[in-house]
Amino acid sequence: MSDHMPDDLSIQGKDLRAFTDTLRVKHPVIKNILGEWVLLKHADVVTAALDHERFSSNVSQHLHVPNGLDGKEHQDYRKIIDRHLTPEALTPYIPVFEQTAAQLMKELPKNTTLDAVNDIGAVFAVRAQCKWLGWPAELEPKLLAWMAKNHAATRSGDRSKMANVAEQFDHIIRSVIAPRRTANSNNFNDVTTDFAKKLFTVDY
Repeated sequence: MSDHMPDDLSIQGKDLRAFTDTLRVKHPVIKNILGEWVLLKHADVVTAALDHERFSSNVSQHLHVPNGLDGKEHQDYRKIIDRHLTPEALTPYIPVFEQTAAQLMKELPKNTTLDAVNDIGAVFAVRAQCKWLGWPAELEPKLLAWMAKNHAATRSGDRSKMANVAEQFDHIIRSVIAPRRTANSNNFNDVTTDFAKKLFTVDY
């Protein structure tokens, strides 16, 4: 067998787990088609995750909260976010999510071939997210369209396309946050409002 790194490192049309299992035997670290280094061994992943001095997360041109932060700053933001993700905080939403799933299944067309990810999974994820965060249901088609554009841009490896979809998502987020940062913000009482008050310090 050759030690040569495969020329095609894309996962298009491949089983991701089987592909990485094959690579891991001789290549614990690879560079993907986007030019990013990917660790394939668990011990290396754990080491990188726990050592922010040598493996900083603060490398993106766009600020990602909290995953684009390191050390105490990351921990401080996680404290704000994590309290909304405890079993106690999420339990009241279980009936909401169940109802959302049931309604979605009722709406699915009969005798039609469906894409489990795009036609079911993505739609449920967006609807459940909107209900949890207190976002208007009217955002659903915008978010679904954005997801498709984002996947396409990422697969293309074209940074200009990725920057464009990032800007589009920024506009969506701003449209949700802006009303919660006005004098009438007391009219809102949801997870997004709490995040807007505690996480975001820039002016919208």
